[in-house]
Amino acid sequence: MYLSTSIMNTFFYRCAAALLGIGCFPFVAQIAVSQHIIPSPRAQRIERNQEQIVIKSTEVLSANAKEYKHGDPTADEQLSLEYMNRARANPTAEGIRLMDTEDKDAQFAYTYFNINKKATKAAFTEYPVQPPLAFNEKLIDAARKHSLDMKLKNFQGHDGSDGSDMSGRVNKAGYIGWSRLGENVAAYSKSVWHGHCGLNVDWGEQNQIELGHRKNIMNFQGGVFTEVGVGIEYRPGANNNQTGPFIITQDFGHRGDYFLTGVVYKDNNNNNFYDVGEGIKGVTITPSKGDFFAISSTSGGYAIPIKGLSGSLSVTATGGPFTTPTTLQISLGGNQNVKLDFTPNLPGVIALIAPPDMEYLSQKIVNFEWGKSSKPATNYGFELASDEEFKTIIQKDETLKDTKITVPDLKNNMTYYWRVRAKTTAGWGDYSLPYSFTIAIAAPEVTLVYPPDKSVIKDNSISLRWKKTDPLAERYKVQLCTDRFFFDNILEDSTLQDTTKTFSDLEWDTDLYWRVAAFSDGVWGNYSDIYGFSVQQPAKPSAPTLVEPADNLKLSKNEIDFIWTTESPDIPVIAHWLEISNQQNFSTYVYKDTAITEAKVTVKDLEYGKTFFWRTKSKNASGWGEFSEMRGFTIFPLNVNEENAIIQTGLRLSPNPSSQRTTVNFSLKQPASVIIEIINIEGISVQKMILENIPAMNHTVNFDTSSLPTGMYTIRVQAGGATILSQLSIVK
Repeated sequence: MYLSTSIMNTFFYRCAAALLGIGCFPFVAQIAVSQHIIPSPRAQRIERNQEQIVIKSTEVLSANAKEYKHGDPTADEQLSLEYMNRARANPTAEGIRLMDTEDKDAQFAYTYFNINKKATKAAFTEYPVQPPLAFNEKLIDAARKHSLDMKLKNFQGHDGSDGSDMSGRVNKAGYIGWSRLGENVAAYSKSVWHGHCGLNVDWGEQNQIELGHRKNIMNFQGGVFTEVGVGIEYRPGANNNQTGPFIITQDFGHRGDYFLTGVVYKDNNNNNFYDVGEGIKGVTITPSKGDFFAISSTSGGYAIPIKGLSGSLSVTATGGPFTTPTTLQISLGGNQNVKLDFTPNLPGVIALIAPPDMEYLSQKIVNFEWGKSSKPATNYGFELASDEEFKTIIQKDETLKDTKITVPDLKNNMTYYWRVRAKTTAGWGDYSLPYSFTIAIAAPEVTLVYPPDKSVIKDNSISLRWKKTDPLAERYKVQLCTDRFFFDNILEDSTLQDTTKTFSDLEWDTDLYWRVAAFSDGVWGNYSDIYGFSVQQPAKPSAPTLVEPADNLKLSKNEIDFIWTTESPDIPVIAHWLEISNQQNFSTYVYKDTAITEAKVTVKDLEYGKTFFWRTKSKNASGWGEFSEMRGFTIFPLNVNEENAIIQTGLRLSPNPSSQRTTVNFSLKQPASVIIEIINIEGISVQKMILENIPAMNHTVNFDTSSLPTGMYTIRVQAGGATILSQLSIVK
């Protein structure tokens, strides 16, 4: 039931929207509720006190004028107010917009609730034009808290989850002294417009009878609301069991105050109406008389008290895009709100033409083109960036007179973002929404060389090779996998500048697959064909054959060359193992090396007068083979007592190497008999000279070596129980 009272009584309308479901198609139903509240004595006293307040009219703005703050509505909350004020200013046009809307969810609800579109349009033609509503920050606060409560507790209604009612909430928010209140809620709205349709059409059986929501918005019955607060909460992805995605509360009020209100916005789409994102904040709005001025909020709206003012009013906008103050005239119609919007002569949003959004381009030189400004432009501003936020600018030019520009030398495999804005005599317009494009120049193809497809490799180390099919290829990526589809177990190297890659320690008896891609000019090309090969384990190396030294050899030197041979027919030997021991069971070692790279090694400083034993084994990729046979050798004793030696150390042989003759130089500390011998590698003396009782001095002895074969020999000098050795090389 719809109730109204005199101004000294208190009333409000309570209206709700509920989401119902049929199958998978949600729809909105609304229930209009009215409630008569008897004002408390305190409320009546506040009303009477307000009636005694009179604001003096002034011809010019007071020097002590204060800024009036109406709150800071969001862009969506401002849009909700603009929808309501547009409807109040022209009900007939609003009825057509509501019924002919392209909003599919709204049209579905009209069908479901059997809304008579013709009758609804006709009804709106009968409604009187009403003055606009002005935002009040206290009502905004109350509305927001109620929308948040419905979101958090997932309900729709006028009573809060804590039992609060509308009047309690607005009083708590500080909106006191009111004579009338009203409230609309639409907690299951698809958008701000969808919520407006539901509330102003009042879809739902009972709502169509009472029209409580519509009465609040249009004020076609009862007293006229002058102030409003809109609170919108969001729940993206809300399902049929949840409030949202837009949860809207509208709280209406009247306290006997009247306002100049409006919105400052850039009409980017030239539709002569405020849209989300068009609001301009920080613009100072100054009337020619009164005690207040305003600064537009974040969403562009403003409100200025004008109670007590009459006649013509000059209103000036300064700041922001209004580099030159803009003044508009408006007539005050007595005790009612008036609306005055400011739209600077800024250009609208520019339409981008080429390259199209999300285009892939095969060249690095890009031609950009855009549409002309809707208003005469002095020049255009172009920005090209490597990020969507335009933090990294590649090129910027704000001096363009034409609607095109060419940018060379862009990078391959890069995504770019571009936007344009226009400038008029009033200043710069907003940038267009950015377009993106990607430079995508294909990299060269790769041809595989080795190993061929379906080959068998008897090595667990493989060097893959491929052709460098394009000189511009900067690097390559090779993949090796046990899965021919390359889903997992992938070995990869993407840093290769050469056309080969070696993989080691591969698992034996395994099928492997490989492919290669080339990187050129910032982009990876397609992978090559996939080749496969099998890794089969070969036999281990055979036991080595020992060459030198011979078995049971007697030696006079302690620097010995060990030489052997081994066989590994399938794959190469990668290491050799040599052991030398003075025990036949090799329980201890005098020498051991397991990392010899050739089948030959020289061992020094073996002890004189000892017998030694040696053996070897070899290793390939399959592992170590068997040890060779064991051989032994003896180094005959060397008796040198340095303290008692009568032979000076440091034999000098000249020439060395020798072919025909060599000279032995030595020195005695005291007279002695001296034996000088040349001993071959088998330890056999091949030449001998005895010098009886020679004096203590330097001596030189000549040996004829012309009959001796090429090889290594030992010169041994003995005197008085002392022995000294030196190596002689004979070369023919």
